[in-house]
Amino acid sequence: MPGFESGRVISGTVSHEALRDAILTLRDRWIKEGEAPSAYEINNGLCEDFAQAVIAELGGESETLSMYWGDEFTLDGYEWDAGLLARHWPGSVPTHGLDWGDLRGFVPVHAWIIFEGRHYDAECPEGVDNLFELPLVRRGMEFLAAANAEGFAAR
Repeated sequence: MPGFESGRVISGTVSHEALRDAILTLRDRWIKEGEAPSAYEINNGLCEDFAQAVIAELGGESETLSMYWGDEFTLDGYEWDAGLLARHWPGSVPTHGLDWGDLRGFVPVHAWIIFEGRHYDAECPEGVDNLFELPLVRRGMEFLAAANAEGFAAR
C-alpha cells in the first residue's frame, strides 16, 4: 500500500486505509506477543494505550486524527450531550430503538480513534460513522434494548 510500510506511515498523509492497516498490524502484534488475548480484550482495559499507539504509528494527533473518551461527549459524565454529538458527528445517534433518555447512565469507559468523522478501535479497524456501532458500545446498546424490552429501567 502506498504510504504504508511495515506498519508505519512513511508519508505525512493519513488515510482511512492506512489507519485500518495500522490498527490491524498493531492489534495482531499485541495478540501475537501476548499483550492481550483478543481485540475484545484490548478494548476492555487497553483501549487508551492501543489508541495512543496507533496514533503514534501514524505520526501523532492532528486536526482530523484524535483519540476520545466516551465521557468527553457528556453533560455530566452520565448523560450524553446529544447537541455536541449532532454538531460534530451527526451520524452518531442511539441504535436498537433507544433514544437519548434511555442512555442516561450508559456512557462506556472507552477510548477510541476518530479520523475524518469515523470512529475506530481494536475491534473496528474499518471504522463506523455512528459511534454507537462500535462493537463495545453496540454490545451495551443491545443490553439496554433487551432490558427495556423486559420492562427494566435503563437508568
